[in-house]
Amino acid sequence: MFAYLREGDGGRMMVALNFDDRPKRVAVPVSADVAISTAGERAHEKLRGSFELGRDEGLVARLDS
Repeated sequence: MFAYLREGDGGRMMVALNFDDRPKRVAVPVSADVAISTAGERAHEKLRGSFELGRDEGLVARLDS
């Protein structure tokens, strides 16, 4: 499991990558909208508090300010 935040003029993004063959729980510092995911059905999903990242899944989410 590897996760990090990127900040810039356009806002804050979170990248979360699960390299394990088991799902992992990820904490979200604020609510966020999934921008892209390797699990296509997650696009535009709203994340709050924490979420489960599927096995071998990666996603990028835009954090709310």
